[in-house]
Amino acid sequence: MDTKRRLVLGAVAALALVLAAPASTAPTATATVQIVKTGFVPATVNINSGDSVTWRNADTKTHQVVANGGQFASAVLDPGKTYSHTFARGGTYRYHDALHPTLKGTVNVKGLPPSVTLAASAPVVKYGAQVTLSGAVSNKKSGEAVSRLQ
Repeated sequence: MDTKRRLVLGAVAALALVLAAPASTAPTATATVQIVKTGFVPATVNINSGDSVTWRNADTKTHQVVANGGQFASAVLDPGKTYSHTFARGGTYRYHDALHPTLKGTVNVKGLPPSVTLAASAPVVKYGAQVTLSGAVSNKKSGEAVSRLQ
């Protein structure tokens, strides 16, 4: 195999690996929200998808954390008890205390960036031959810019 052919094959393989590789698995984080007599502290938390929120009942009364949209609900939390929920998808999640409905909070979850899948029309490319690359962006939005190496 000549040097030019190996170089072209190497470039195509590297491009496919870079664009098709899954997102790095960063460690997950946990935000903590205290439940006190006057409300949730902090009332709003900002996290990334895959991260968790832990609510800790720091009051002397029982509380129950419930998402307004039904995405999550804790058991009744006695004083000192905790409840954790992991947020897999981006979005805004509003919640309240089912036992004390005036207590409200919000979790803002930043979603993962779009990923790109890529396929070549031939598994082996000969120098000077034409190859077609095709693929898709995970967010399925039209007009997304995808760069390629030449």
